[in-house]
Amino acid sequence: MKRRLVFLMGVAAFALGACANGNLVNNAANMKPTGSAFNMALHKEYVALAKAEQKEGDHMDAAEFARRAATSGAGKTVEPDNIFDRSYSSNQRATLFNARARLEDAISAGGPKINPGLMAKAQSQFDCWAQELEENTQPKDIAACKKGFDKSLGILENSIAARMAYMKFKSKKPMKKAMVKKVAKKGPRKPEDFVVYFDHDSASITDEARDVIKSAAAAAKKNKSIRVRIVGHTDTSGSRRYNEALAERRTKAVDKVLGWEGVNPLIIEPNSMGENDLAEKTGDSVKSFQNRRVTVTVF
Repeated sequence: MKRRLVFLMGVAAFALGACANGNLVNNAANMKPTGSAFNMALHKEYVALAKAEQKEGDHMDAAEFARRAATSGAGKTVEPDNIFDRSYSSNQRATLFNARARLEDAISAGGPKINPGLMAKAQSQFDCWAQELEENTQPKDIAACKKGFDKSLGILENSIAARMAYMKFKSKKPMKKAMVKKVAKKGPRKPEDFVVYFDHDSASITDEARDVIKSAAAAAKKNKSIRVRIVGHTDTSGSRRYNEALAERRTKAVDKVLGWEGVNPLIIEPNSMGENDLAEKTGDSVKSFQNRRVTVTVF
């Protein structure tokens, strides 16, 4: 009797959850979207994904797509799927990382204004692909989402390239007589360090830390760096074993943001030192802001 009661309670909880998620889908579908043409197109695409997942009985993903639809429909920005919050093989993650980079390039190049519908289709199909690939149970759905992404983004990229070529041609001025300038020979570029600081017993990226990481990423891209080294540190509060793990988490957090800022993950060399190599020399069990850091070196 007791087992049956527990089972019935579980069924009831599941039903309530499914009902709540169903309400999210219905609310998102019935709302009147506002904002840019891209926002409204993205709302429509996410509603379609939410309904498809709901039809398959995947109420959790249906609710997630419904939330994205509601956010976009309210005129707010919805970022493409965060692939680092999902579980993939190394090859799958690398493939999605490159695909997301293409998507971000199209957004930065004005894709949402050049063709809102195609841009929305490309983003929603990328998110569909990322979600289906993590589940990895429906090969046909994975292939369909990937195909939708490649097709819509490919057409959009061609439109962006054509527009850029036209704008470049339009802005050309009559050529002046070439002038020869002497260019001083430059020696090897010196490595540049960027220090990211953390709160006590934390691996969370603060706003100040994010700004430092963005600067490091900008320097790496500007200089076309082929190597970026990141080393995590802690102060001496806590045990050595705990600090080794904390330093590694901080390194991974910075590594993740560098990736989002466009630094090729293949050139990043992550490492962690725990409470070794202190910036501020202290005794054991001492809290020190200067020592709670990750150093990013751009070569």
